[in-house]
Amino acid sequence: MDYTAHTSRCSKHTSIKSRYYTILPFIFILCPTVPALLPGGQGEQIIFLIEVITALWLLSKDVYRLRPNSNELLLLFYFTFSILLDLFQDIIKGVSITSDFFELAKPLAFILFYSLYRYSKIDIQEIEKRSLKVIKSLFIILAIWSIIEISFSDYFLNISYWLYRREEVSVLKNKAIGSFAQTYQFAFILLLPLTYLLLDWLKSGGLKKCILFLLLLTTLLLTQSKSMYVSAGMCIILSLFVPALYRNIKNTIRIILLMAALIISMYLLYILYEDAIRNILSYALTGFELMLEGNSNSLNTRTEQLIWALQNNQPCIIGGGIGKGEMMLESFYALYYYRYGLLGLFLYVLLILITSFKSFRIAKHEEKQNINTSLFYYSMAIFFLISPMALSSSCHQDTPKIAFIFYSMIGLINNKFCQIKKGLQN
Repeated sequence: MDYTAHTSRCSKHTSIKSRYYTILPFIFILCPTVPALLPGGQGEQIIFLIEVITALWLLSKDVYRLRPNSNELLLLFYFTFSILLDLFQDIIKGVSITSDFFELAKPLAFILFYSLYRYSKIDIQEIEKRSLKVIKSLFIILAIWSIIEISFSDYFLNISYWLYRREEVSVLKNKAIGSFAQTYQFAFILLLPLTYLLLDWLKSGGLKKCILFLLLLTTLLLTQSKSMYVSAGMCIILSLFVPALYRNIKNTIRIILLMAALIISMYLLYILYEDAIRNILSYALTGFELMLEGNSNSLNTRTEQLIWALQNNQPCIIGGGIGKGEMMLESFYALYYYRYGLLGLFLYVLLILITSFKSFRIAKHEEKQNINTSLFYYSMAIFFLISPMALSSSCHQDTPKIAFIFYSMIGLINNKFCQIKKGLQN
């Protein structure tokens, strides 16, 4: 009797702990940054601090362990050492600013987010189930909010300004921003649920699944992020090559018909409402036209920043400074080359690509076990595969809200991959 009661208490305690994997992403992603009260990115810094404190609290509550392996420790050491070296160089050059010291916490915070999913004591299938629900429901909520916000801006724009949107940045006014600081940040993380919902729709069809996919696709278009348009196109193309979708001839024919219907419908919609669409998406479409003419301000700015990073990082192999006090580098390649050098840039891209490969292997393994889980890992494989291209516009994965999802999913993939390897060895 005592054993049964003890087992029941342990099971209940574990169930309560597992809820953190649903609750925390919602809290962190939806948490207001109140830019009017906390200007200059202070709101994001507070969220980052809350995330770190929460991760440490969960560590103390025995929800997960902190036991990185040798490869993870080497990466942590390299990026932490690089930041310290960068700070030292900036202090010597006299260009160090207060926010530079904020960068010191990032490598340590990211290993905490990673470990929360990699070394969790909660059953991996429970984490997968909750993560998949979060990825779908959270971004569907944000997509609906974004469309309502833009459609009825007279009523909802003031709420958005108070919660997330910076009023002084006029370019954000008529674009989907969700709960993020920039449109392209929202668009970047939308790529993950967008890819999953596309795969889910192609797998079995259905009007509801089609509507959800189109909802997220419409929201991504409303962000008007040119780089994310290209990235979304790549996600859609790569999704068509997922082997789990083509289990028989019937499925193959259905997928061909669904994609043909989608392409034809979008083409007809554009023909019928060309003026309205061009008016709504004028910023993005004008940007593409200028890019083709070689007059894109955003592309030219990022090119100039990359050239500056190449010219000013004298060590080359390692970092040359933080950069905030000299130039606010936006592109992942400019920023990581200047801050971590060629070695750091190479290691980081390699980490992302290895994560994509592992996720693909897991998805293949899960095809016969659970098709929804398999598609979830296929969507993450595609997301991480295109990330090196998607990050060319900005270093999205370093922002507090996206960092939690980005590194926790890397942790989840490594957790699952190790479990599968152990299962095969046994």
